[in-house]
Amino acid sequence: MDNKKTILIVDDVPKNIQLVATILKDEGYYILYSHDGETALDIIINKKVDLVLLDVMMPGMDGYQICEHLKKRTETKKLPIIFLTAKTETDSILKGFELGAADYIPKPFNALELLARVKTHLELNEHRNNLERIVTERTEKLENVVSQLHKVLQQTVGALAAALEKRDPYTAGHQRRVADIAANIAMAMNLDDEIIESVGLTALVHDIGKISVPAELLVKPSKLTENEFALIKTHAAEGYEILKGVEFPWPIAQIVLQHHELLNGSGYPQGLTGKDIQIESRIITVSDVIEAMTSHRPY
Repeated sequence: MDNKKTILIVDDVPKNIQLVATILKDEGYYILYSHDGETALDIIINKKVDLVLLDVMMPGMDGYQICEHLKKRTETKKLPIIFLTAKTETDSILKGFELGAADYIPKPFNALELLARVKTHLELNEHRNNLERIVTERTEKLENVVSQLHKVLQQTVGALAAALEKRDPYTAGHQRRVADIAANIAMAMNLDDEIIESVGLTALVHDIGKISVPAELLVKPSKLTENEFALIKTHAAEGYEILKGVEFPWPIAQIVLQHHELLNGSGYPQGLTGKDIQIESRIITVSDVIEAMTSHRPY
């Protein structure tokens, strides 16, 4: 593979180009050149250029305008630009750096200094490109890992929901229907994607605490006694106990704990009111009621 770097020299004076090109060619660089800004931009856009040596004072587009144009383009904003010019005033030098130039070498220049600076900036640019490539690759790997973990999380939550529904044929599919309703409500409220997802996943396991409730109470085809209903009501706190040790990205255990709280304080288990109840819990409460009202239940 040819690893030789390509340098574009932009100067309206042919002798200047010839001098710089001779110095750089002796060090093994490929040389391209242009006498004006428009041609220089065309070369940079259509050919692989690793570094630009740019004069300031030229007819048409001057060096500053060329630099500014290149730094505004996504494809060329990281291209190293070294001003090689007779303009040595402090304001001129500062302007070059403000526009994004990597360096500023006044004419007349020392050949060894020119070579040293060119080499340094080419190496820096290569190191930066390698670092960005490594970061991109590792970011992609991390995103894949996160995606896999997310799928596992969803599958785990789904498995918990399925396990509960095995115990209660009358509410089979109840949690999934509640999850669909809750997610749609959250979307209609224009809530953040994170909240919409947490609502949907939590709704899938909002009744997980019923695992601790005797199955005969869940399917009893008549009115529950006061003691039986008190036992049923423990499922919110039991669900919290089951889920609190799992490090979900969202407060799923707390949402489950509050999903039978009511705005006026008449809910359970804590008798919370209004905004003391998490928004996800409020949404699931409404969704739970809607689903129950529109489904067959033995009682």
